Amino acid sequence: MNLRPSSSRVARTSSARPSATAERRGSSRSDALVRAACVALVCLAVGGCRTVRRDADAAAVTSIVREQESAWNRGDIRGFMSAGYWDSSELTFFSGGDVTHGFEPVLARYVKRYQSEGAEMGRLSFTDVEVLPWSDDLVIARGRWALDFEKQTDVAGLFTLVFRRLAAGWRIVHDHTSVAK
Repeated sequence: MNLRPSSSRVARTSSARPSATAERRGSSRSDALVRAACVALVCLAVGGCRTVRRDADAAAVTSIVREQESAWNRGDIRGFMSAGYWDSSELTFFSGGDVTHGFEPVLARYVKRYQSEGAEMGRLSFTDVEVLPWSDDLVIARGRWALDFEKQTDVAGLFTLVFRRLAAGWRIVHDHTSVAK
């Protein structure tokens, strides 16, 4: 495809200097190129900042999961809950076909199951933890959990945690935990 104008349409001037129209056209092309370059740089910078932020968010969420693991292994269920769970009646916990709503009811469920007469907490480990950003204020953390007991049969399973960035930082707003059969 020939983009040059036909020779009959080319205006010829005796001056070596380009016409005012040609200067404006060249200037507008230069301006357009500068604008396009600026837009590209801004997009790269924002994308780069977003990657850095997402990496920092993933590190923060992973740190919370590790803090929970440590609290559990110290026998501190309240510390386990406070390290990561949203202290709200809107918190949801799904496990074993049961749905529990609210921080205090979830805490009571853990206490009943792991600190009541004859129960033991076991040693908790989280493995294969992946943190997946969904938006600027939501991430999903998923992986495997295992409880090694001294007297009871060990249990393990999968978890999916929905973290939301709140005023208090990243908090678990939904936990879906399953036990492997």
